[in-house]
Amino acid sequence: MSVRMVIRLLLWKRAITRDPGARSYTDLALTPVRDDDDMALDLLTKTTGARAAVAHINKVNELTGAIRAAF
Repeated sequence: MSVRMVIRLLLWKRAITRDPGARSYTDLALTPVRDDDDMALDLLTKTTGARAAVAHINKVNELTGAIRAAF
């Protein structure tokens, strides 16, 4: 790692720590997933196989009364 890169990273770190809005930043990828979010995610709605897999998991959970662990 070059000295120039280290200096640039330290400057970015300093700018981020001094930013008053840094702690209030939120990103969709960082928000917790809710129980009803599985059919809203692009990854799980773009293909028929993914939709079928989610439907199957939901059906198994419904029939067994299982707590949702993965989705």
